[in-house]
Amino acid sequence: FIQKEMDMGKIIAQESLLMDGNENSETLFEQLLALNIKTLGKFVSDFESNNINEKSQIEQNATYTYSNTQPTKTIVFKEDAYTNFEEPINILDQKIRAYYPRPIVWSHLKYLVKFKNLALKDIGKSELIVKIYEAKLVNNMLEIKTLQIEGKNKMSWEEFLNGYIVQ
Repeated sequence: FIQKEMDMGKIIAQESLLMDGNENSETLFEQLLALNIKTLGKFVSDFESNNINEKSQIEQNATYTYSNTQPTKTIVFKEDAYTNFEEPINILDQKIRAYYPRPIVWSHLKYLVKFKNLALKDIGKSELIVKIYEAKLVNNMLEIKTLQIEGKNKMSWEEFLNGYIVQ
């Protein structure tokens, strides 16, 4: 059943999962794990009784995700998760969810501040790296929930505003 190439073997079991569009890689993993646990018993029973209906994959329908920074690779690199907050808001939202928990979307503080139309208390910190752990798209606005400034612990958006932004 196992092939060396990606998406080349026969399909021996398949299930559907209804998604709401707000998943990140961690929550999707948890949902898929729960689905696998739920369906594994039936699959093992079918396998043991030789009751598997193999289906061929349609090779021309296969899709692959290539690295933006290393286009010949199908691995995600830290550089792929960089943002200057200039991409469309829906793409940025998807990027934050896709790259959580690794490699995590990151930028320089100056770009986040510009994107949110804010002013830093200390302009000397504008080159610090900021990681975006959690955000939500609400009314076509990106609400950042959790972030981390280089050298600091994770913090809420409110804590960030209180500590880094001119009020």
